[in-house]
Amino acid sequence: MIRVGVILVLSFVFSISSLSQNAERQSNFGKDLYVGISGTYIHDSQNLYHKFHEFTFSSRVGMSFSKVLVGGVQVLSIYVTGTQIDSEYFFLKGAYLQYDFLGKLTDRLYAELSYSYGDYCTCSDGDPYREVGLSYLGLGVGGDLALGEKGFYVSGAFVTYYIINDLEGKYNYNIYKVGLKYRISRR
Repeated sequence: MIRVGVILVLSFVFSISSLSQNAERQSNFGKDLYVGISGTYIHDSQNLYHKFHEFTFSSRVGMSFSKVLVGGVQVLSIYVTGTQIDSEYFFLKGAYLQYDFLGKLTDRLYAELSYSYGDYCTCSDGDPYREVGLSYLGLGVGGDLALGEKGFYVSGAFVTYYIINDLEGKYNYNIYKVGLKYRISRR
């Protein structure tokens, strides 16, 4: 299953790379470094006897591969409390690749593909639980809105993480992300 995720990510990288070569003749490899944090809060109260709270903190570091491609690494730390879970921490770690449709230094609008591994199993009708060794394929869309010309951005995204492993009752881990990003540029 992990091989399928890696093959999909590599296929996406090669497809987007060929598109980005046509969009730009000069190399922008490594000219921009992006550092970002974001957060998510999800609350579910189905009835008086079922409560669920999920806080996700995401941190990521990436760099430009071209004018329209940014890739890097990310860590999602997930804190959950609920009816069936007293208090638990989970994680997802992995790599991501973004294709920017605007191709500008200011605002960005992108599609994202990621591959992560972790232990957050959204695999039953009840609250999520820990399952070590899970692989996730992430698909998302997002944008960055520049705050002036100093390299700061307000960022937002929606990402769906598909569990690649063969598990019964699994469903997608869907989150929105709202955060801040900083661009360090060598232009």
